[in-house]
Amino acid sequence: LALGAATALAAVHFGFATSHGPGVSAPLLVLQGCAYAGYAAALWPSIPRVVAEREVGFAFGVTTAIQNLGLTLVPLCVAAARGAAHPMVTTELLFFGLALAGVLAGVGLNILDWQDPCHPLNAPAVALPGPHSEAIGGTTGISSGGICSSSSSICSSSAADVQSAANDGDSDAETAPFLRPLP
Repeated sequence: LALGAATALAAVHFGFATSHGPGVSAPLLVLQGCAYAGYAAALWPSIPRVVAEREVGFAFGVTTAIQNLGLTLVPLCVAAARGAAHPMVTTELLFFGLALAGVLAGVGLNILDWQDPCHPLNAPAVALPGPHSEAIGGTTGISSGGICSSSSSICSSSAADVQSAANDGDSDAETAPFLRPLP
């Protein structure tokens, strides 16, 4: 989702930089809004999936500090671009470059994620039992998925554990390892 959002932002800013005319701005602004919403929806929930539980607060603080640093430095870059011959095009090319850096970062993160056997960023969410699980079909709550703990990139159970549960006649053999409390 984050990679798609960064790609959409790059397309939007490239579109703003290269096209001028009525009717172009509205669709690009809609796409830009959707991209920012998608990026936020992907960024913030991914933090607890890749950081140890005891460090989540610190990770959110670092992420917020980096975001605030960007909100401080980018307006200075935009102000510098106002002195260019074509300030609007230069500004949009600046944003296009930043979005392109986001695309490259997203590709790099996906490569690192696929090298991790647990895939913490791209693992599907797994439903966990909740206090009112009977009322809504058996489960409530969402946890980061696969056979990994959401507090780290270390798998919380192995394929052998799943097979062992299956051999013991456990009817929930495929989900039993995922329902364990996190360390």
